[in-house]
Amino acid sequence: MNSTMAARRWMALLVGAALLVSATTASAQPSDEALTTARALYTEGEQRFAAQDYRGAIDAFTRANAIIEHPRNHYNIAKSYERLGDGAACVASYERYLDGHREREGQFPVDALDVRASIARCKLEMRPRVRVTSRPAGANVYIDDESVLLGQTPFESSVGPGKHTLFLEMPGYERLVVSFNAETSAANQPTVLDYTLVAGPADTQPMPPETAGMSWKGYLGIGAIGLGLGLGVGGFVAGQQAADLYNDTDDFETASLIEGIGYIGGGALLATGVLLVILEATDSGDTDVTSPAARLLPVVGPTPGGAVVGANLRW
Repeated sequence: MNSTMAARRWMALLVGAALLVSATTASAQPSDEALTTARALYTEGEQRFAAQDYRGAIDAFTRANAIIEHPRNHYNIAKSYERLGDGAACVASYERYLDGHREREGQFPVDALDVRASIARCKLEMRPRVRVTSRPAGANVYIDDESVLLGQTPFESSVGPGKHTLFLEMPGYERLVVSFNAETSAANQPTVLDYTLVAGPADTQPMPPETAGMSWKGYLGIGAIGLGLGLGVGGFVAGQQAADLYNDTDDFETASLIEGIGYIGGGALLATGVLLVILEATDSGDTDVTSPAARLLPVVGPTPGGAVVGANLRW
């Protein structure tokens, strides 16, 4: 009797255990309605990602994963965070994808190398970013090292965390030197460094000295000198012809007369021209003989046959 009752008790325990296992297994399986909802949310996430609505995609994939836990949801969430530039969330989601796949399948996914490369990129995005602007724009930007020009404002780049020194330089403005502390924000938003440059001494080049225009005396003097030189040359040629061609002929007197007119008229014009040039130089007040400007200097001196009057033009 006792043995019969003990057997019945063991049988009841076995049946209860079987029913409990059956109920637990049934409760672990999602319903058809839950599967349909999860699939719809996953499709919505794909559509939002394709439309570049990355925050909407993250929301859809997260709700789908809450219904049915799957590593692929974490992968898609990570890709969305990567597009948003949220390095910290990107790394966390990619690592959940790798760990979840290994727990589910017993090994890492086939794209594990690509995922680790994406994690490295996201970690780089986790470096603090700075955005440097100035008024006016176009200032040269140096950070920490003044010998390395990074660009001109507006300028944006990533830097290491911690304290840095910013240098801004622009012609016509005072040099700006400031210190700033770079920290990574939750959404990796850049630290904005905005400054108004202070106008400094203008970079000016010395203006060349103004030169006064030549008056009528200068022009007339140069013309007289030229004409006098021409007459002098003509008188010289006439004298040579008188000595060589017309000697002991009736034309000798004519050639000699032309020679005299050339010398006398040319000399007079040359002397007048030199005098006018001297007056021009005196009126202009430019008596610096070391000036690199052109110089026309009178020349007067004796010769074996009389005297010579002329000019010396120097540059």
